[in-house]
Amino acid sequence: MKIKRIEFISTIEKNANPYDNMVEVLVTLENNFTYDITILTPQYLTWLMSKDKVNFIEPGFSFIIVEELTGAIIRKVIREYAKDNSYWLRLQHFEDEIPLSVLEDLEMSAKKRIREFEEEIRSLELQSSKMESSKQVLVPSEKKLFNNSQVIPRLTWLITVIYLSLIINNRFQNY
Repeated sequence: MKIKRIEFISTIEKNANPYDNMVEVLVTLENNFTYDITILTPQYLTWLMSKDKVNFIEPGFSFIIVEELTGAIIRKVIREYAKDNSYWLRLQHFEDEIPLSVLEDLEMSAKKRIREFEEEIRSLELQSSKMESSKQVLVPSEKKLFNNSQVIPRLTWLITVIYLSLIINNRFQNY
């Protein structure tokens, strides 16, 4: 979705350190919905933790981190967040309003995909061991013939997908 307007709610003082600050921005897209976004620097996060006497930022504090607060960098990061139908901009804006049930549904879906991948791997491994001397292997879910040189890359791909799914699943469980 295209950006219609970027408007600064707060501004950075003239002599303020652009490496240790924050700014609030309103981003209006072509659908006329306006997103309120907080953009800040890593040094500002350090200052916040020091001020609050904590060693982490508590959940629920939604922001975009940039190295330096300049108009050019802010516009660039907002353009990046507005790519792919504004997925990341929308997520940034609505993340604290996503019902837990949606995350639970995503987790269940990921677990189902993992089980399906594991079953596919077991099936391929079984076929591979039974037909090791054969030149071709039938993959039932695909209804196609693969030669032995194609089975290994497919197994590698499936294992990679399962591994990434497990990482994502663990990240959701940590929240």
